[in-house]
Amino acid sequence: MQQNKKTDDINETFGVDRKNAIALILKDLREKNNMTQKELAKILYVTDSTISHYEQGINVPTTEMVIKLAKLFDVTTDYLLNNCNYSVNYSKILNKQLGKDITIGKAISIMLNATKEEKDAIAGVIKMAEKLNNIL
Repeated sequence: MQQNKKTDDINETFGVDRKNAIALILKDLREKNNMTQKELAKILYVTDSTISHYEQGINVPTTEMVIKLAKLFDVTTDYLLNNCNYSVNYSKILNKQLGKDITIGKAISIMLNATKEEKDAIAGVIKMAEKLNNIL
């Protein structure tokens, strides 16, 4: 069967090593989530052979499919595309609430823009919290 031009263009962009890395990552994520190729295909509304081709490195997922896979497996698109070694979705972590009106991301931004004195004060509060944690 003839592939469409869009799929051909995507597959030409990736070298064999990149395709194989993506294939291994996808297979590993699927297996860690105790899914068969058939189950994953059903969730993504594709055929079993589509998943099989991804996992064999024959084809790479489209951008849209990479985004769906990242959301499904709760990893970053960079991880799926073998651009980084960490699967952690930092966006989710950065959006976690620390308190009523502050997220982890906002706290980091505040710390990065703080003066030396403010950074020292923040570090002191963090060290105090760490000591309390170790005591309790």
